[in-house]
Amino acid sequence: MGQLMTALFNAGRQAEALEVFTRTRRVLADELGIDPSRDLRAVMEQILRQDPAITLAPAAPPGIPRQRTGAHQHLRQRGNLPLRSTSFVGRAAEVRRTLELLSVSRLVTLAGAGGAGKTALGIEAARASADRFSDGAVFVRLAAITEGDMLAPAVADALAVSIEGGTAAHRPRDVLIGHLRTRNTLLVLDNCEHLIEPVASLAETILSRCAEVQIIATSREALAVPGEVQLPVAPLPVPAPGTPPGGITAFASAELFLDRALAATPDLILDTQTLAAVGVICQRLDGIPLALELAAARLASLSPAELADRVRDRFALLTSGSRTADARQQTLRATVDWSHDLLTRPERLLFRRLAVFRGGWTLDAAEHVVADRELPPSAVLDLLDRLVRQSLVVAEHAAGHTRYRMFETLRQYAAGKLGLAADRDALLAAHARFYLALAEQAETGLRSSAQPRWTQTLNAEHANVRAALAWLTETDGHADEALRLAGSLGLYWHMGRHLEGRDTLRRVMSLTGGSPPARARAMQAVSLVERPRACIVHPSEQCAAAALNSLEIFESVGDRPRAAFSRLLLAVEGVGANPVTTRRRCSPKLTGSSPRSATTGARRWPRSCRWRP
Repeated sequence: MGQLMTALFNAGRQAEALEVFTRTRRVLADELGIDPSRDLRAVMEQILRQDPAITLAPAAPPGIPRQRTGAHQHLRQRGNLPLRSTSFVGRAAEVRRTLELLSVSRLVTLAGAGGAGKTALGIEAARASADRFSDGAVFVRLAAITEGDMLAPAVADALAVSIEGGTAAHRPRDVLIGHLRTRNTLLVLDNCEHLIEPVASLAETILSRCAEVQIIATSREALAVPGEVQLPVAPLPVPAPGTPPGGITAFASAELFLDRALAATPDLILDTQTLAAVGVICQRLDGIPLALELAAARLASLSPAELADRVRDRFALLTSGSRTADARQQTLRATVDWSHDLLTRPERLLFRRLAVFRGGWTLDAAEHVVADRELPPSAVLDLLDRLVRQSLVVAEHAAGHTRYRMFETLRQYAAGKLGLAADRDALLAAHARFYLALAEQAETGLRSSAQPRWTQTLNAEHANVRAALAWLTETDGHADEALRLAGSLGLYWHMGRHLEGRDTLRRVMSLTGGSPPARARAMQAVSLVERPRACIVHPSEQCAAAALNSLEIFESVGDRPRAAFSRLLLAVEGVGANPVTTRRRCSPKLTGSSPRSATTGARRWPRSCRWRP
């Protein structure tokens, strides 16, 4: 029947060819209750679009072989790669790298998070390399395929070949392999992550039996097939905070955003205010291409400055994608939903809980904070490794240590899931306990030869420590822990963050509750962080009073090491000062009493030296 339709089409009788299909479909439905085969439907679609593949070439004179028409030559050379509807920007280096890898490996997997631009990169790399293959490059969409058994038919459809001849002994996959063995082609298998094992099996079979076929796969994770080379596809580079407006356009993320923005709003004025807003948008959207394209579409109704402010709530804002795109590509949330729904239950649990961290975390932190009876510490490493392999977590290696982080877009998504979970408060409490313990270790380390290492540790964990302090301060019943944590950070703040330290200590010292020793530790921190405003050669009554109050408390509870540090802080007050003045204003009366007399002699100090928050 398909041959009849093709013959009618080539005879210039297209309407009759379509009528044949209509009659056939009616008979099949009425008498057998089935639809026309996939091959017959494909012929009908080719007739509707007047596909050159079914157009006969003019008859050649006897003895001269028939040549393909120019249209057919073009089709065979280029395969079925989608034509570009928008410009391709920001990935020239990745395209070159993909081509380099194709020259040394027959399988290159472009792996990255959802919305990172893997599909576009795969198509452009295939387009750039299509001339290397006599049968061109063939694009295979797998996003809509839900069963592994449909993989071979999907590839056959993209190749425009029939595998209907399969039998129990000669499966459709074997028929497909038979077609591919005679071809020199590049297959682009797009969106493999939801069928990762069946795709890996098919890819391995193709590579082992079809010598002139190469594959580009796009996926959240590698296929783990022998001979595979993985090319990570990260979000586009973003301008650093403080980048001058004139330098914004040098970044690929800004280049992509402006390209799409000018397409949506041609009269957009690129002044310094607009460019500054573009830099903020790129930063807040982590340079994720899909997010940038969705954001650019919003410029039809928002100014760049308004958009920069509103992208904080990115999942509510970025909901207006192309109507013709896959459903999962039409909103930012749908894209992340796609990745999240593919996780196993333990992977989802860990992914959700990791949102408690800010600015990254270590394996040790994850094992202490997110683990419980349902997710034991021994399981964290394997699950974390799975999230890294699936492009949901980034592992960064430096100086022999590994640190993990999420892109803020993914962290916000996970935080939304965490906000609905019953274990949220317990997780936040565990996070605060871990970083309180870390800060108390650092407090000792900063006063030793290990100061550089502990300074580096606190710099890396600064966002987590700040988040822990905020939770302890804002949650009832945790004043003691908040005072201890703030007290542990005094020297760290003194070494360069005294403004933050002063603001934090004012909030913490105003809390009700907390044990006297915990308050004394915070007072020591006050004595340290207030010092930069009144440098070491200009003594501060506030610093002296805070140090004295802490000394009294530590001596009263018998904490000799901390009392000694309070005395040191008091002694510093005397450096560079007028000894007589200092003795009169901010020291106990010299009555021959031991230093411990300061515990009971607090009222001997002038009122101006008594520290109050």
